[in-house]
Amino acid sequence: MAMELVYGVFMGLSLSIMFAVLAGVSAGKPEKEGAYPSVGEGGEESIEGVENSHGGYQGYIDLIGDLERGTVAINSGATEARASLEGALLELREYAVLLAGDPAGRRTQRMAEFALAREALARGDEGVARAAIDRVVKGLELDGELEAFEAARLGPRLSELFELRRQALRASERARLEVDCIDRCRIFVDEREVDADLAGGPGVSLPLGEHRVWIEVAELDPQRMKIELTRAGARERIEIAAPPPPPPAMDGSQVDEAAGGQRGRGERAPVMPRWAEIGLVSVGVMGAGAGAALLAIDSTCPGGADEGDFDTCPQLYDTKWPGVGVLSVGATALVIGVVTLAVDERRRRSERAGPAHPLALRPGPSIGGLGGSL
Repeated sequence: MAMELVYGVFMGLSLSIMFAVLAGVSAGKPEKEGAYPSVGEGGEESIEGVENSHGGYQGYIDLIGDLERGTVAINSGATEARASLEGALLELREYAVLLAGDPAGRRTQRMAEFALAREALARGDEGVARAAIDRVVKGLELDGELEAFEAARLGPRLSELFELRRQALRASERARLEVDCIDRCRIFVDEREVDADLAGGPGVSLPLGEHRVWIEVAELDPQRMKIELTRAGARERIEIAAPPPPPPAMDGSQVDEAAGGQRGRGERAPVMPRWAEIGLVSVGVMGAGAGAALLAIDSTCPGGADEGDFDTCPQLYDTKWPGVGVLSVGATALVIGVVTLAVDERRRRSERAGPAHPLALRPGPSIGGLGGSL
């Protein structure tokens, strides 16, 4: 029983030391530099980019639900819902990428604006109603749906205001937005996606006034800005700088910061730190010695009594398999430590001796008509 306890304690200590050594070696190695994050290709990447800043896809879905409930409340005469509905419409601007790819969401946005305009007309505030309809007609124009939209279904007063604002937008003075964008670029104006080729060429035609621009470029954070178009026929140009180059990869000719040392050009990192190799050798020697001792006393009597005399030796040591286990662990640690120590020592000697110079032919005296020498 006592020998089994000794065996268990030694095995636990040996394995703990080995794992600690190997973990220390792994922790000392620098992690590989990751690639720059990619955004702006749509789908999951765009959703992830929005999620990091504005609550993600679920936040967008919840906001659309708020718009639907607020629209129903306003249309039912609950004027106290006006402030929350206006706030939800403002917050929706933070989800340009998701809204641009969701026709149903844009339709919900329009219905909310119509509800606000109808409520404003009912209380005689034509300025608020006109602003709401202007937002709708500008969005429909960017969607390419302005001319096809049927205003008659909105009711007499609202359809009349809609037609007036549609005609005003058609006759409005305009400027062009140009975006000098690098590869894989998506451009959103007032939460509507516009053709990147058009923006990079002749430019996107927009009415004068303030516009919200959201640009997504691979390997860059989304670029968000507000622009003010004030001169008819002018061109507003936005240039997106190229992303910074990735950091250079670490190799054997650079400083090994994680190991705390410095290697010259052409030198290679050691397989293990010297302290780890010496630790493994020490564990191996102790394990081999302990295992050999356990094997030596197997089937012998405690105290050196005669094994054949049951009265003086009622129990024999049974240490064969514990000895084999301890010896195996010790031998493994010893082999690993010795091999890595030998390899690293050979490398150090080779590096101290300097690089080998290959033989090269050079011009020399001619002997027997043959020129050249080593």
